[in-house]
Amino acid sequence: MYFDAELYNTMDKPWETILYFMNKTLPKLGWNSDKPEVAMDVGSGPGYLSKYYILPAFPNVKKLIAMDAMPNMIEEAKVRHPHSKIEYVVANMEDR
Repeated sequence: MYFDAELYNTMDKPWETILYFMNKTLPKLGWNSDKPEVAMDVGSGPGYLSKYYILPAFPNVKKLIAMDAMPNMIEEAKVRHPHSKIEYVVANMEDR
């Protein structure tokens, strides 16, 4: 399987359901507490949503682990969307 990370990066737009989940549902579940948190973005693709939507949703996060099964997606994320709190990792959840 191969996905073009550069092309995917141009189409990486948040959906209303994702924004609703992060802004409405997560706070109701007790996320965004005053305690340092670790969050994970599984299937992070080229990292745009990780950096600009997920990271801001967790103001107290000490680390965001952003993983994708495609090495080219993680390479693109590291180059285009680096952040000191984001650790980009090549991993396939199906292998875990």
